[in-house]
Amino acid sequence: MDQGSHVINGIIDLNNTDNPVFDLDIKSDHVRIEPLLKTAGQDLDLTGDIDSDMHVWGTMNSFSAKGDLCLTKGSIEGYLIDKVKGSYDIDPSHLEIKNVKIAALATQAELNGTMSIYDNSIDFELDAKDLDLDRLPVSDKNYDIDGFVNAMGTLKVTLNRPVFTGDVSSDKIIANGESLTNIS
Repeated sequence: MDQGSHVINGIIDLNNTDNPVFDLDIKSDHVRIEPLLKTAGQDLDLTGDIDSDMHVWGTMNSFSAKGDLCLTKGSIEGYLIDKVKGSYDIDPSHLEIKNVKIAALATQAELNGTMSIYDNSIDFELDAKDLDLDRLPVSDKNYDIDGFVNAMGTLKVTLNRPVFTGDVSSDKIIANGESLTNIS
């Protein structure tokens, strides 16, 4: 399997060996994300090829980064993803994502917003078309829902327990065996 490439330009000041200072531009092309996550100590169920242009600066204890990322041919938590593309800014306290476009099977979505690094609290705007309800990671085993919806609104609270507020529409969904049509 082709492992892609990284090109790194910039400086690393090792004068303070306890907390080196760096200012780097990193360009990655066709790199598998799995080894990067493992190296970073992240236990995420995420696969795929990434292309990225990133500027990262600061110290090992406190850094910032910004850039553009494109993930293709992958999956998130076992759900197939055709493409995720967008921009991000990371500082020591939060992650901001901008114009993140997601294509997954029939679904097209765009996300914008922020997430706290400290507590995973989120404040995202979502605009999704043809979202497959059967593919959502819903933890309530007593509630069975199937169908496709369009959704526009906000996702707030935490990444692990998001709360959606907004508008939902669908031609038809099936909830616990009951058919619901013309939802708006």
